[in-house]
Amino acid sequence: MNSVVKGYVLEGKSGAGAMGQVYRARHQSLNRIAAVKFLHNHHLKNNELRERFCNEARAMSGLSHPNIVR
Repeated sequence: MNSVVKGYVLEGKSGAGAMGQVYRARHQSLNRIAAVKFLHNHHLKNNELRERFCNEARAMSGLSHPNIVR
C-alpha cells in the first residue's frame, strides 16, 4: 500500500466502521506512528456526518494517554 496523504505514509488498514476506515500510518518528518481515519465516500455529501466526523477528530486530538494512538 504505502500511499502518502498529507505527510502521512499509510502502512495498512487497521479497521473500519460505520463512518469510515482507519489506517496505521507514519508521519514522514516526525517518524511517529499515527492512526489516520477517512470518512467513507458515500458520507461526504452528508453535512451532519461530516460535522460529527470533525467533532470526533477534535475530541481525539485533545487526548493524551500511552494506550491511545495519536
